[in-house]
Amino acid sequence: MLNDAHRSIVVVRDRDAAALRHPEPKMFGERGTVTYVHASSARTLPKASHYIFNLESLTDEFHAHACWAQRNASRVTFILKHLDPATADVLAGSPWGVLPAYGDTEHIGVRTLRRALCMACDGVHVVARGFLVNSGNGVQRGDALPTNPFVRLLRHMSEQATQRESVVAAVLAPQRTGSQWLRDLIGWTVASEVRVLHEHRVPPEAEFWPVSRSLLDALALEPNRDRQRMMRRAAFRSGLMNAQRRYIFVTHRDPVDRVISYFVKRHSQFLRERLDPASQSFLDPLEIQRAFELWLPQQVNSHARWFRTNLFDHFGLDVCRAESMDGLLVGQHGQNTLVVVPIDMLNSVRDAVEATYGRELCAPLADDSAVARGDGPINAAFRRDIHVPSAVVNALRGIREVAYIQAQLRTPSAKQQPLSQHCADPLH
Repeated sequence: MLNDAHRSIVVVRDRDAAALRHPEPKMFGERGTVTYVHASSARTLPKASHYIFNLESLTDEFHAHACWAQRNASRVTFILKHLDPATADVLAGSPWGVLPAYGDTEHIGVRTLRRALCMACDGVHVVARGFLVNSGNGVQRGDALPTNPFVRLLRHMSEQATQRESVVAAVLAPQRTGSQWLRDLIGWTVASEVRVLHEHRVPPEAEFWPVSRSLLDALALEPNRDRQRMMRRAAFRSGLMNAQRRYIFVTHRDPVDRVISYFVKRHSQFLRERLDPASQSFLDPLEIQRAFELWLPQQVNSHARWFRTNLFDHFGLDVCRAESMDGLLVGQHGQNTLVVVPIDMLNSVRDAVEATYGRELCAPLADDSAVARGDGPINAAFRRDIHVPSAVVNALRGIREVAYIQAQLRTPSAKQQPLSQHCADPLH
């Protein structure tokens, strides 16, 4: 490769030519100059050290481009929305990086995309191996099932999607429960034909709908942020409600710990301005305590209603009918399956996915913790100096569904059923 191609990145994208600059240059973290080429004009590509092919699906033309880039000692990364089994098997045996599609109604979020791209540009071989395996022919052949129950559930969802059923995996949970990370883990692992969604509530019906081949294109072409928000919500609701089978994943965190984390994130600027850098303590803790206590009642009311308005009213799913299985809570109503994942189980779930599909597989998944955001000092000061009133603690932990989840999680593991025994169809 010529010297003038050093640290240069060429992004080839199909879909709307007016929304060509995806992934955006900032996603690469200043790791090189970025040039964009539309797929319709990609017969001859400029020289580069790294080619990113952001495509609906992999065609023979772009497979040939990747082979040409490889022969010229360039790196290749594919971002793909659809994978047929044969293509998935070919890519699984290739030296190229492979990422699932990203966006509000795609497999992964933009933070994980950014982290994965930066790793790839730094020379790390980034491959969503579970995504490839579960999109490949092995699923249709009925190759050996994963031993871990959660990973087996993801495999089963992939099997259903390859059988021409519309399957959605929706991570639907209150804020600050690890829900975005779980969404990315699921999207990093399931077949391309499983729709993967993430939201904190089910949006109301909306008449506004993007006129575009993809939501990402529509958002790029819409300058009004309010209309963008409406488009995201409409796309989420459509994807969720129109599926034949729905798997609703709810991440659960102790609600007292959750409201502390949520307040710190929502009010981080307010808290930073009141933190003394020398002592790492707040200058006026009483002011912050008052603001916190004014904010809490609405959070209690919102959390108390959340389970009914988002799970039961839309899908007939009652958390208090879910059974404790392999550290999770699992319930079902018709074609809707509920999986409650305690936040303390996320590390175990990650370990199980990596044990199945490869070490360090989940390294690209973005972490939105206070420490990762740079909010460690204000989070530590808040938890040390500010308290949740006992009446609020009792109200949060007394919410019917919260109390049930906490009681089930305290059940000795010997009394829990294995996940695979819940029912014959959805879980094995």
